[in-house]
Amino acid sequence: MKENLAGQSSRLLSQYNSIRQYLGELKLSNTKAVQQALEEVHAAALEGIRASLKTVEEQIHQLVQQEQAIKNNYDLLVSVPGIGHLTALPCTLIGLNLENNST
Repeated sequence: MKENLAGQSSRLLSQYNSIRQYLGELKLSNTKAVQQALEEVHAAALEGIRASLKTVEEQIHQLVQQEQAIKNNYDLLVSVPGIGHLTALPCTLIGLNLENNST
């Protein structure tokens, strides 16, 4: 499960951004009424993706807090200027995945 959390987060974020980009592109070729209708149709999907992202982020946060090795790596990464939460979490979990696959 640990190894899949970063991938799940990445896929969900990609889906969310893809829908948002699609809706933005539709603004160029549709009336405001059609655009609003399309946004309403996609609103539930976007909300579902946001809820799923929140759940995955909470699971990642719990994992970081529960396992000292992961927490140490995360803390080390966020101590680097320019690296924040969104970069550190997947890097930490990808590193964990690499360690597990190398043994």
